Amino acid sequence: MTDVLQFTVPWSALCSDNRKFLSGKFILTAEYRASKQALADFSAKAARKHKWKQATCALALRVTVCEPDHRKRDLNWSKNLKDGITLGEKVWWDDCQVRDEHWRFADCDDDDRLSLADCGVLQDGGAFVEVWAIGDAPVTPKRRRARAPAVAPESATV
Repeated sequence: MTDVLQFTVPWSALCSDNRKFLSGKFILTAEYRASKQALADFSAKAARKHKWKQATCALALRVTVCEPDHRKRDLNWSKNLKDGITLGEKVWWDDCQVRDEHWRFADCDDDDRLSLADCGVLQDGGAFVEVWAIGDAPVTPKRRRARAPAVAPESATV
């Protein structure tokens, strides 16, 4: 396994909008689903290129984001990125394996923009993603307890 898997993601593949509340339930937005698929494709391609073996151990994730402009926006892309990488099925088998996660937002006007360009992030913004193992022991997801089905109370007989 490569020590550190590194890949870039264009700005167009990042999405912080993950759900809408419709008809009494939450659904994933079309933008989120498209972004998740793009992230799956980018991560799977990088894993194949670098001969990365799908990890089963604890992992660290470091993401450096370069925004394309100074507009105010939500900066909560963690779930979308991890969901996309999980969907790609080449880097890890479940995002619960990410036990150490760091996000850094580079200022558009500082020297970080130049160093990110060296990493392959386009001038239009994007992210530089790094993943590496931080342990050898397999990580298993905690099983959620199934909710007990709602049982109607027995009718009282008189």
